[in-house]
Amino acid sequence: MNFINEKQFRKLRDELNGILIESNNKERISIPWLHLIRAHPIFLNRYSNLYSKKNPINFFSKIYYFFLQKITWFYILFGSFFRTNKNSWFGSDELPKNIDYLFYSFIGNPNQFQNKDDFYFGKIPSALQQNNKKVVVAITCLFKNRVKHFKNYFKKKSYAQVYFSKFLSVKQEIKIHGLLKKESNILKRESSLVNGVFKNKILNIASKKALLFGSHSNLRLYFQFIELLNKTKPKVVVLLFEGHAYERLILSAVRKTFPKTVCISYQHSGVFKFSNSIKLKLKKEFNPDIILSSGISGKNELEKEIELRKIIKGVLGSSRGIVNSKYTIKKTENNYTCLVIPEGLVNECISLFTFSLKCAKVSPNIKFIWRLHPLITFDKLKLKSNIFINLPSNIILSTNSIENDIEISKWILYRGSSAVFKGISFGLRPLYFNITNQICIDPLYKLNDFKVSLNNVKEFIEITSDDIKKNFKSHKNYLNNNIAFCKNNFGEIDISVFDKVLNNELQKL
Repeated sequence: MNFINEKQFRKLRDELNGILIESNNKERISIPWLHLIRAHPIFLNRYSNLYSKKNPINFFSKIYYFFLQKITWFYILFGSFFRTNKNSWFGSDELPKNIDYLFYSFIGNPNQFQNKDDFYFGKIPSALQQNNKKVVVAITCLFKNRVKHFKNYFKKKSYAQVYFSKFLSVKQEIKIHGLLKKESNILKRESSLVNGVFKNKILNIASKKALLFGSHSNLRLYFQFIELLNKTKPKVVVLLFEGHAYERLILSAVRKTFPKTVCISYQHSGVFKFSNSIKLKLKKEFNPDIILSSGISGKNELEKEIELRKIIKGVLGSSRGIVNSKYTIKKTENNYTCLVIPEGLVNECISLFTFSLKCAKVSPNIKFIWRLHPLITFDKLKLKSNIFINLPSNIILSTNSIENDIEISKWILYRGSSAVFKGISFGLRPLYFNITNQICIDPLYKLNDFKVSLNNVKEFIEITSDDIKKNFKSHKNYLNNNIAFCKNNFGEIDISVFDKVLNNELQKL
């Protein structure tokens, strides 16, 4: 993996942002590669060939993209022809019309079909339904055989739910492909007209990316959402907000179909030091009416962008909000456990687990709980790495809730996962694993005290040994400050903000 430094990141950011800000067509906005989410090694690796001494669009890469595009298009046509669900979605039998709220969410594994609450919005949809509001939650499933799993695991909720199909009809898929083919040709022509080698590379690669699965999926979602909007006629649409291409297309679908519908983008995750596309104000149809934040800290960060100040209206809070810290009281003093929490990315899981495995081998007195994001499974990781072979007895593969894992832990080892906020609010010391030559992705970058940045196993041993020797005195001393810090980032849910939106009382937000 080739790493991009901060200077290169800033140059790349400016070029990509310029292309998006100038665009007013959905086909270009649908290309995920053009949306630089943040300075994370997984995201940045997509662009590393731009800095190669070799031309990124050489003979071999042209052959590569040619076959990849053909395989992508064959896969889509094959899937469309043999699709098991003939509709744009499956789920609740009947959908209410003229609804108050339409939410858009995700589920990462089949077990989440049975969850009482939505993974991202928590109790918000059911609470609004109980307040006599008409609510529909539209969901994208991020796994295979979604219809089969739906039939086996689906649990009915108080509100209606729809799960978008993976493919549409052959006719619809051909239409989407035609739109992206046209945009690909336009980008190719533009690349030959621009002055500057770097932008030429970007437009050239974007022309190739336009015909890959990500762009096609995003544009498919655009048309699915239009169909759902016409079916439900919502007063308010609420979607997650991280800066992805699909978010902008959903907003565009609402603008095209029901211009008077209020669009709320919910900044549900942290705003990182190098967050980018979430801070962009694009052409009007691709922007929300309102941005609600998970905490006051995120709101303040977004308000630094002058272009966004009129859109940011308030704090909704988060299902990750800190309610209490009762688990710190229950800790067993002689139980030395480190909770390891990677993001929902395969490479990040392997990096963090590999480092903690090295720590475990030289620290047999400490247990390590390996915990996964719902998007990842241990079975999937075992296909990617051999680190799971002959694990030492002090490595535990978690099957518990995060609260239960936190209850028995003293430290929390992390990189980019925002679950670390909950850990430190219950008294765990945060240990950030820093990888040399990579841009920092620490969500606790504003927390100067108590947190430790580790570069190697030796530093892990030193800090954990010191904590044990001092009987975790620092954990107790910094607890109140950490709770306050977490509440600023993830406050408690306040659904009253939705009533103000529905009643056109936006000035009260």
